[in-house]
Amino acid sequence: MEQTDISRILALKGKVKGTVFQSDASYMKRHFGSDSLVKVEAKLKEWGQKLKYEDARAMEWYSAGTRIFSLLAIKEVFTLSDDDMFAMGLEGPKHSFIIKMLLKFFATVEKIFNAAPMVWRRHWDSGELELVEINEEHKRVVIRLKGIDLDPVFCKYEEGYFSGIMRLVMPGARASETKCTFRGDDCHEYTFTW
Repeated sequence: MEQTDISRILALKGKVKGTVFQSDASYMKRHFGSDSLVKVEAKLKEWGQKLKYEDARAMEWYSAGTRIFSLLAIKEVFTLSDDDMFAMGLEGPKHSFIIKMLLKFFATVEKIFNAAPMVWRRHWDSGELELVEINEEHKRVVIRLKGIDLDPVFCKYEEGYFSGIMRLVMPGARASETKCTFRGDDCHEYTFTW
């Protein structure tokens, strides 16, 4: 990774709860073995980062940059494609305490998406998630994520993550990123279909 990329990532604004790193660790152990954490932590150290996955605390705040470094290191160490990053995101909700609590109390599509902005705020201290459309007749939901531009790797991971949330209540559902700031749009927009 170039120094300019490292500097850009370090300058990212926002914080995320440590539950995301616990989810990353769980994913790596399941798919790449118990020594996978050591490999990724070594890559992070090359980039000047000190994240230890086993020490991550679910409800502590970590920098948005640390989140991006983690995803990029995982992608590089295991030579993952964008489809692999989507698949990684897809598994994330299964291991999130916050998402499990959400689904316990909001088990319909309408309730989940009406609660989504609150859930976003429990994971992230920046960016704004807004519900644009719920159309159960046409089996479509649209949400927008504004004010958070991290890295294209995050976009693909979130596409999978949002799909994973939907699939917990609607098997076969899928989210597609229909707008992206990295493609020149003014926000990230995800359209869900089932």
